[in-house]
Amino acid sequence: MTLVDGLTFFADDEGPDWKRTLELEERGQEMVRLVEKFRDCPDAAAQQFAHRLLIDIEAWKGMCMRERMVNAVQNTPASVWAAFYGAVISKTDLTKIEAIMGLKGFGQSVDEETGMRRAKVASSVLRFLYPMEWGVVDWRTLAIRSALRGCNGDVDRALEAARPDDAATMRALFDLIDEHAVCDEVLAYRQMRTAAPLSRAADIDMALFGLSLSVWRLPQI
Repeated sequence: MTLVDGLTFFADDEGPDWKRTLELEERGQEMVRLVEKFRDCPDAAAQQFAHRLLIDIEAWKGMCMRERMVNAVQNTPASVWAAFYGAVISKTDLTKIEAIMGLKGFGQSVDEETGMRRAKVASSVLRFLYPMEWGVVDWRTLAIRSALRGCNGDVDRALEAARPDDAATMRALFDLIDEHAVCDEVLAYRQMRTAAPLSRAADIDMALFGLSLSVWRLPQI
């Protein structure tokens, strides 16, 4: 098995939702163009476009589970635009993701025990704005990447090594992924890029997620 197989698993698992992923990518590219056009003086339509995109990305990341679709809508169109504008004009990976993390539900809250902020959902926004350079970072991608490192990149061995660990354990292990960890993982995605169909960081993320499905199936909803 290879990373390309993982990408195929991801697309197959999405089924009809694969079209939604591609549409979100197109809207993400349009969002960047709008920010570059209006900068910090958007009109109402541009702000609404940004707000709707954020809501739809949250739904995509949460797999349309209602309990996971409650935060994006609480951000005002103006605050969403400001976050996207901050991300687009930022020069570093860290400042880009920090701009998105200022939004409610995307990393704004601080974990009381560690003082850290979760950056997983914020990574999904940048994945759609910049699919060449960014991918989603979550417990599944981290778990598979960890297994691959332990098996010198051998996918079959990595998947076998991961099987004894149940999903709940791995989800808890990689629960708190902060902005620094996300930036490190995204850098690894870029280094793993090859020729198409794995030429983008987003492709690497989807391939890792797809491989994880052969170990930990998604819950039925």
